[in-house]
Parts: sequence; structure tokens; C-alpha cells
Amino acid sequence: MMTFLSPLQWLMKNKVFLFVIKPLTLTRTIAWIFALVVSGTLVTEGYQNTLWSSELHCVLNSNPVACGYGIGVGLLGFLVCVIFLGLDVAENHITKASIYKAVIIMDLVVSILWTFLWFIGFCFLAHQWTLSDSRRYVLGNSAARISITFSFFSIPCWGTLVYLSILRLQSAPDLLYARSLDELGSSNTELGQLCFTNSAEFHTSPVGGTAVGKNDPLPKN
Repeated sequence: MMTFLSPLQWLMKNKVFLFVIKPLTLTRTIAWIFALVVSGTLVTEGYQNTLWSSELHCVLNSNPVACGYGIGVGLLGFLVCVIFLGLDVAENHITKASIYKAVIIMDLVVSILWTFLWFIGFCFLAHQWTLSDSRRYVLGNSAARISITFSFFSIPCWGTLVYLSILRLQSAPDLLYARSLDELGSSNTELGQLCFTNSAEFHTSPVGGTAVGKNDPLPKN
């Protein structure tokens, strides 16, 4: 009798959906979006000209270092998120404990570094904005506010990645042990099926009778 899965049951068994709703995947995706917003906003609207000059200046107190810092940290954070999302996808294929732990430790170190960089960036950008004259530029004020806002929200986002990396590092031995047991069980099952098949082929003759084994008594005339 055929049974049809409901959409919810199908989603809960779908590996792609289960990967997407993981806290690590969601947090990393949000960090990726925030980094893209900060860098993209400063690139497109962070440099404006004044009413009396056509030369472009950074809207954050005309300090090119401020805009360059936000763009650089944002773009590098974007690339880091993409790289580690790829490693998250390939996580189930990593069986060596040393490689798996190295990936988690690298993720932990990078997450700590970017939490610190975003904290410095938020303080730096906000300070430069307080020193800026909002009437100096016709456009660009919204870009400054958006970059500062998303720099702030990036701090707890990367801090959450630090916490999740610590949890993964603590559970790494148990996870690798469970994977090794699964692989051992599957290999034993395949070996048992192979032995059973070979045994059945040995004890069955081509004409349907039973073949004589080494320890079987010879038939009497």
C-alpha cells in the first residue's frame, strides 16, 4: 500500500533543507549578508562630492581610511563566509579527526578575529560619523548610517559563530566516533552479505542438488 509523505514530512527528510535550517548555516548566512551590505553600501554610496567640489570624498568625515576599512572587512568577511559554507557542505565527507578538528579550530579563530574586527569597525565608523558634517554632502548620509548599523549587528552574529564553533569542537570526538561506527556497521553488513552469497553458491550444485563438501561423507555404492 503506497504512502504519500506530507510536504512537512518531505522537508524534514530532505538533506538540503535540514542543512539550511541548521543554526550554524543560518548564522553564517546572516553574517554573509551583513558583510555584503556594509561593503556594498560604502562602495556604491560611501563616496560623494560636495556642493562646491566634484572630487569624491568618503562621507565618514572625509576619511578614506574609514570607508576603506568598512569595505575591506566586509569583502573579506563575505569571502570567509562563502569558504566556510563550502566546508560546512563537505563536512560529512571529512572522516579524519585531525582534518576535522583543524577546520573547526580555523573556523573558531577566524570567527574570533572577525568579531574583533567588526567591533573595531563599528567604533571607528561611528566615531567618524559623529565628526562628520551631515550638511557637507547632498547624498551619502543613509549609506553611512546603514554601514554603521550593520557593522554593529555583525558583532553578535560573529560572536554566535564563535559559540557554535566551541560547541562543535567539544562534540567533535563523539561525532567522529559515531561516523566510524556507522562506516564499520555498513562495511560489516556488506561483508556478511558477500559471505552469505558465496556460501550459497558453493553449497548449491548447477543441477539443483547439494554439492559435496570436504567434510561430507562420500556416497556409498
